[in-house]
Amino acid sequence: MGRSVRVSVGIFAHNEEGTIGEVIDAFLGQRTETSEIAEVIVVCCACTDRTLDIVKKVARADVRVRVLERERREGKVAAINAFLAVARSEVVIVSGGDVIPEPHLVERLVHPIQADSRCAMTGAKVVSRVGKRTVTAMLHKMLWHLHHEVARIAPKLGETVALRRSMLPERLPPGVHCDEVLMESLVVSCGGTLAYVTGATVYNHPPRRLAGLYGQRRRIACQHANAYSLLRYRPATARLRNIVAAVAVIVCRDSRSWLWLIGLAILEAIAKFHGHLDFRLGHRYRVWRPAGR
Repeated sequence: MGRSVRVSVGIFAHNEEGTIGEVIDAFLGQRTETSEIAEVIVVCCACTDRTLDIVKKVARADVRVRVLERERREGKVAAINAFLAVARSEVVIVSGGDVIPEPHLVERLVHPIQADSRCAMTGAKVVSRVGKRTVTAMLHKMLWHLHHEVARIAPKLGETVALRRSMLPERLPPGVHCDEVLMESLVVSCGGTLAYVTGATVYNHPPRRLAGLYGQRRRIACQHANAYSLLRYRPATARLRNIVAAVAVIVCRDSRSWLWLIGLAILEAIAKFHGHLDFRLGHRYRVWRPAGR
């Protein structure tokens, strides 16, 4: 067995009082063998609820937890740069304050980076934590099911990712506000490879309302258009052949999924149209309003 790999976890939060305690506890309680949680750095951006108080309470109880308080919201990339400036480990994990990791997440995300010197970025399988079976919740669940099938074809990494620190610049460059796409492009441009780790799972929550889900998809479409204009890089979910192949897999497994796939396709088509229109009108979504739960 090789040496233990030290890992710095970055958690990014804006008004996440409902989940932040569970998220931090889940990272502190990770079951690891060849990796070590050296520190958990929580970047709190302009929080106006109890998020900061909850994080500070946990930090007083566990020396591995550190708090970075930012008075203004300046975008996810700026918050990641603040984390990278103080993170001390050779592998870093970037995750949201509302994304719940399963107990083996860190070990499984780090393993491909340990095993292959070319592997520089890994991502987890995202599962929508659905409570009530509302239209919004079911569309959200299907969205992440589709992401999973696409990522099995060609890695598309999101929500929670692990990165080899040496493959990133000292600071992420400004201008692109979709952080996972930006980091994917930086890794690939340096000769690194991506890996989708199906055995590593995180859980997120659907928005309460359809308008919230639509707003998310519109923002992401705009951010992807901006990323492509600057980087000439498209994530795997932006390639039609990957989507067609993923849809075929889902339908073959469950023919009843057609209804939700059609509904999702309609929502995505309209959101992409508005997102590209936003881009042409100069909107960039550096900062955005959370969709809520």
